[in-house]
Amino acid sequence: MQKATLLCALVALAILPAGRSVHALESVPVEHSVLIGLVNNNEPGFRAEVLNPTLDYLKKTLPNISFRTVDIAAYKAADDLMRTRPDFVIAPSDVFVTLSSSMSVHPLAVRKSSFAEDANRSLGSTVVALRTRSDINGIADLKGKTISASLPDSLGGWLAFAGELANQGYNPEKFFARIDFDTYQIPEVVGSVLSGRSDAGVLSTCQLEVAQERGLIESGKLKVLNRRNTPGFSCAHSTELYPDQIFGSVNENLSPDTLKQISIALLEMPEKRNTDGVTERDTTSFSWQVVGRFDAISRLFKTLRIGPYAYLRDWSPEGIVKRFSTEIIVVLSLLAFLALNEFRLYRLVRSRTSRLNALVEEKNRMLEELRNLNRRLHAMERNSLVSQMSSIIAHELKQPVSAIINYCAVLQMAIESGARDEGRMAEVTDAVNREAHRISQIVDRVRSYVKRPNSPHKLCRIAELVRRAVESFSHYADSTSRITVRIEDNGAQIKAEALEIEILFLNLLKNAGRAVNKNNGSIEVRTYADEKNVHVAVSDTGPALTPEQFKRLYDVCDSTSAEGLGLGLAIVRSIADAHSAHIQIEQLQPRGVRFTVTFEKI
Repeated sequence: MQKATLLCALVALAILPAGRSVHALESVPVEHSVLIGLVNNNEPGFRAEVLNPTLDYLKKTLPNISFRTVDIAAYKAADDLMRTRPDFVIAPSDVFVTLSSSMSVHPLAVRKSSFAEDANRSLGSTVVALRTRSDINGIADLKGKTISASLPDSLGGWLAFAGELANQGYNPEKFFARIDFDTYQIPEVVGSVLSGRSDAGVLSTCQLEVAQERGLIESGKLKVLNRRNTPGFSCAHSTELYPDQIFGSVNENLSPDTLKQISIALLEMPEKRNTDGVTERDTTSFSWQVVGRFDAISRLFKTLRIGPYAYLRDWSPEGIVKRFSTEIIVVLSLLAFLALNEFRLYRLVRSRTSRLNALVEEKNRMLEELRNLNRRLHAMERNSLVSQMSSIIAHELKQPVSAIINYCAVLQMAIESGARDEGRMAEVTDAVNREAHRISQIVDRVRSYVKRPNSPHKLCRIAELVRRAVESFSHYADSTSRITVRIEDNGAQIKAEALEIEILFLNLLKNAGRAVNKNNGSIEVRTYADEKNVHVAVSDTGPALTPEQFKRLYDVCDSTSAEGLGLGLAIVRSIADAHSAHIQIEQLQPRGVRFTVTFEKI
């Protein structure tokens, strides 16, 4: 009896962690409990070979914590987790990645089997077919055939192989004539291939080796399609490798010390060893490693458009928004920018248009004011011209009237003396008649300026107008200066009012006459023409002008005489402007001035 008691004590000491005693183990009180959610999977013996050894180790290592479990259905894992609210969860890596996209879960460790050196590359699919099927040697040979697999949401049982098909350019949903999904890979999937019901089957990696080792499948009966070799992984596989089962935390309010203790305990959990201390090479030998990245699973989900990328299959408005959210944001931003820019341009155009309308209105107002000013100026010019013409009548007609009186006196004396020189009397009569008609024309012209704003212009020969002006100038009593006339009578014509042009030349001649009377100078009148214009130049040899006197003559249009005698050039410029003529004034050397009037030739 004592020996049996001693033996039991030794066994208890052997199973305790180093440094602990039976009394210490029994005396550690349970501080709190944690709930672990187990997501169901179709791996044979998972609960007995993985879950129970892990829980036993945690209970022994952390006696102050009570561990409980709850089952979670894989197809509604998120809902069950929200309902049961466990502290931790053990789930296949694909389920864990799906959960991480919808809730707060954090991976702590990943299971590493004895077949893999890297736990993050330890799970995939193995596609098998009967070795006797000579018509099936690769994945391409399976097109249009039948295949068996485990659950469609199982990473190793189907998803990894579906991703391989997609990577090779095939559509997994249309590649096979029929896909049979069974609950368990062994014996259902294997049995389907062995019986010929399916042309091929999909197993999780290492399931074929375990089944052959345990005698469930005859070795060499099946062959692996699309066989790959990955360093550090000893099982045959047909696809890329992914992480295995994940142990992660779910409760964000869990004590950091508890989280730390459980994480350290998992990572320190040793692989199962036999009595000789040699690691066993079967599925009962496993450990937990640090979790790596889930990029491979994310790429697989995106390729198959499942899990977080299931929206890629959804063409509803919500699915389209989720699928093309970045593009939609870019397009909407661009449209918003264009709309804002269009609105800005509209406001700018509206503002500029308003300003332009205001400018147009201002321009129209100014044009109206300008027209009014032109009308007033034109009226003033006409009044000025009438005034000047009246001055001409008062000043210039004194000589013709005196001449008429003298002619009449001579005629009267001839009559009283009884002289009958009819030729002389006719000449006197013609002279009187001519001067009287000229006076009448001037008076009528002055009256026409008052009655109407514009005079009708007719074709006139410039040479004829110059001759008439020179002839009129020669009849004045004070016109004693010498006049030289050089007229190029080439038939040049202008469109003008003849009397006005004659008055223009007459005024130029009279001003020149006043300038040269003081020094007995001379006057020259010359006409010449070019292709477009006809020119009339009146030059005198009057006194030399100082720069100030010439500037006054040029700018103010005053008289050519230094003393400012005569009527000036105002009437000349008025008539020239009315006929679109150009007047040029030149100071001659050593003395004198030349006026050149240019008309457009018709």
